[in-house]
Amino acid sequence: MGIAILCQIPRAEKPWFLENIGLNIYSAEELGYFICNNLSLVDESIVCEGLVEWVKAELKQPRLALKLHQILNGPYTERDFILAFLKETSYMNSKELAALDQQLQELTDKPQAVRLKKKADTLMNHGKYNRALKYYQEALVSEDKGGHGTQFRGTIYNNLGCVYARLFLMEEACEYFRLAYEDIHTLSVLKSYLFSIFMKDGEKVYRQKLDEFGVDEKSRIKLAEEIASVQMPDMPENLDASLEQWTAAYHKSTDL
Repeated sequence: MGIAILCQIPRAEKPWFLENIGLNIYSAEELGYFICNNLSLVDESIVCEGLVEWVKAELKQPRLALKLHQILNGPYTERDFILAFLKETSYMNSKELAALDQQLQELTDKPQAVRLKKKADTLMNHGKYNRALKYYQEALVSEDKGGHGTQFRGTIYNNLGCVYARLFLMEEACEYFRLAYEDIHTLSVLKSYLFSIFMKDGEKVYRQKLDEFGVDEKSRIKLAEEIASVQMPDMPENLDASLEQWTAAYHKSTDL
């Protein structure tokens, strides 16, 4: 069963557009819910004067808008802005605010590369693949990694492979899965690489790679079963309508 949240502040006629994930927000409660469940995406797209104006004009909350404006024009942090918004809109009680404050502080204390990766992970989970690619690449070149080494880098490579695979760019997916396996020698990463090889180059090359990596017979059987279990999609009756839906979904995930 879902959770019902009573809206105590009037809904906006014109929404606030969350550019990162392409989402329209119509109420303080919707924005509070998004913030609490996507802390890694709290950035200048939310903590800005534009949102302050929206709070004043659309939510009809001039006192809250003034407070947020004062925070922005002082020695503030994103954390101060977010906590003030959640407190003044009564979205959370004092205990919940304290717990969220702790989460925000822990996120702030993490190295930049880790914060960028978390942002990319969240965007990937929302299906915003091109934006996720951007932040994964920034995490790779970030100078502040806080001592995170090859394991961290390999995880990013693996996630880049996942993103490219979801975009059906199998050449790039194979390359990043290969790089990931160089850093993380796990069966899970190897399986992702082998599956992408199968999709890109076919069974012959896939079998060559099984030999190259010395995959044992038991693992080969399991991999073969997983590949065989993948069902080919049925051809839709209305192909034109389905193509329009697929195209729209692809554009939404790639911002094209």
